[in-house]
Amino acid sequence: MLDSPNISSIHNVLDALIEGGIYIIVRTMRDAIMADDLQNTDTKLYPICVVPAERHYESCKALVDDIKWFEQSRAYCYQEYPQFKPKRGQFEKVKAEGKDGYILLPTSLDYGVLYRGQGSYYGRCLPSLYRQQMTNDELFVERVRIAEFRLFLEQFEVTQRFEQNHFLVDYVGLAQHYGLKTDVLDVTNNIDVAMFFAMCDYDRDTDSYKPKFEEKPYIGYLYAVLANNDTHNQSNPFGVYSDRLNVIGLQPFKRPGRQNGFACHVGSEGKINGYLYSFSYTKDDSIGIFNHFRGGEYLWCKDDIVDVAKVIADTTTFSSEAVRLATRMFDATMSVSKRMKRLRQAGCTLVSHRKQPWASIRKPLTEEQWLAIQSNIVSRLFRSGEKVYPTVNTQLIGQELMFNYMYGSVDSPDDYDSGICYMEEQSRPVFGLQSSMHRDPMRPNEEDGKIHAEWYEKGNVAPRTKSFHVPETLKPRMVWVPKR
Repeated sequence: MLDSPNISSIHNVLDALIEGGIYIIVRTMRDAIMADDLQNTDTKLYPICVVPAERHYESCKALVDDIKWFEQSRAYCYQEYPQFKPKRGQFEKVKAEGKDGYILLPTSLDYGVLYRGQGSYYGRCLPSLYRQQMTNDELFVERVRIAEFRLFLEQFEVTQRFEQNHFLVDYVGLAQHYGLKTDVLDVTNNIDVAMFFAMCDYDRDTDSYKPKFEEKPYIGYLYAVLANNDTHNQSNPFGVYSDRLNVIGLQPFKRPGRQNGFACHVGSEGKINGYLYSFSYTKDDSIGIFNHFRGGEYLWCKDDIVDVAKVIADTTTFSSEAVRLATRMFDATMSVSKRMKRLRQAGCTLVSHRKQPWASIRKPLTEEQWLAIQSNIVSRLFRSGEKVYPTVNTQLIGQELMFNYMYGSVDSPDDYDSGICYMEEQSRPVFGLQSSMHRDPMRPNEEDGKIHAEWYEKGNVAPRTKSFHVPETLKPRMVWVPKR
């Protein structure tokens, strides 16, 4: 998030509690306060917004401006410490809680919100794996393809170098970005990337994106998902990018990094917990965002693995190694030998991996290329007491996000339920958030495709002010830490 390896973000050390995935309580007192106790105190709740209130926007610019206003508001610390403002296009090395390795998190002003742009509204946002009614055997075929793709990627020296440096390689995320069927949806922390996919159309014949060209009004859709979505593990109170939300970020191959990629696991239900906006736009808006990303080529770049990915996405010839790997990765309820038998019954051919046409593809990694990759990776030192850690972890990111949510939020408009309240207890110094973790987004009108928000159509306005007071004692500090 910060643009120098010599920077540390030092937070006030606070206790936290999550009760049933509903309450996040920050306390300035050491004594434990259970969530049930709050019902019998003089706790005040203030409905707040950490992202714009859902409604229809008459222009894509108005929506983007609103999104970026909230992003700037959540990134309040950079107003006070502009020297720490992160650079675009870099990736922060972050220790992944509960995993043996590091995620490479796309830098942004704020890590707290992820976006998904769509050209159409679907009642369910189904991942590609679930868009057709497949049998369990057919689903497993697609997973063998992912495993085959993984074996192919593992041949590359750049992949091996990533794993040697304990950078987590997200093979399912890579498969999603290169056209294989998976159980995840693409999301991003870059609003401009999300708007590109909302306003440009994929052309399967040319494997590229195209802008709109007709002189008519268009409607697009944007989802906003909080980064602590579905993190309701009491033992992991500041959980972030977990359960249903994973960082893809910088990978050995270009597309996920270019798209500031994250993966949202929505399963076969296709349900996104978050916020939904509709917006009007024109062909000129579409052409503008298309050109901004160099005709889409910057995001949908063609690299060393595109052509092989297309072949693997359709193949019915699998290596026995891929079947074993798929069984281990996705479903070990059936033996490998039985899986192989059922694949043969389905008309698939099984061979050894060395007989696959892509098994001999290799590409050396020069030291110059590796240094170029490393030059985009930054980290923050974290100091706790006398101890200095070389990177932050996802727990610290989660703690940071909760503070950002509190400081960057404003009052909700009248008659709008954001699903989040700021809480204050008057008798004791207790402050925090009450959050509905499973909030359903609004739905657009079936006739015109627009979100008709009752609060907005009543003439209410979205305030940019707070009626509540976030104590300064909770405010993070940022300082320089010299190299050792």
